[in-house]
Amino acid sequence: MAAVLRLILLGTALVVSAPHAATTTVWKCAGDAGSVVYQDVPCPAGKELRNLTTEPPSLSIVPGTPVPGAASPRTSASRSERASTPERRKTATGSAADRRFIQIGMSAVEVVQRIGKPDIDGKNRRGGQRWSYLPNEGDPNTITTLTLIDGKVADVERKIVR
Repeated sequence: MAAVLRLILLGTALVVSAPHAATTTVWKCAGDAGSVVYQDVPCPAGKELRNLTTEPPSLSIVPGTPVPGAASPRTSASRSERASTPERRKTATGSAADRRFIQIGMSAVEVVQRIGKPDIDGKNRRGGQRWSYLPNEGDPNTITTLTLIDGKVADVERKIVR
């Protein structure tokens, strides 16, 4: 008898605690001054425009606008052609006079901020980088070569060329 009572209590608890199916109905009603109001209670008499549960809106497809023709891809110049242009040379070198103040231990970011991107960027045998700055107006007749290891300046070489 106790087992039957437990089953009845368990069944009652399950029925009471079970979530009720939420049936939501949305009505489209006419509001004041010709406005449209959406609500979850039935509209007053004569104000119902549509019951969206029983009369769902039709699917409308808007045609897309044509995309203008894609621009033809530019042919990229070789690295030596890009580096030799005067505009590139001006932006790449930064302040050439500051080249003599580069010190061992500076980060690559500090170097680029101070003197700009290198004219020649290469790798050395130990896995580091070699940045070379060619002579220009602010630093004539001098090639500055930096060796960077793990993003830090490990060696600075300034060579006079004639």
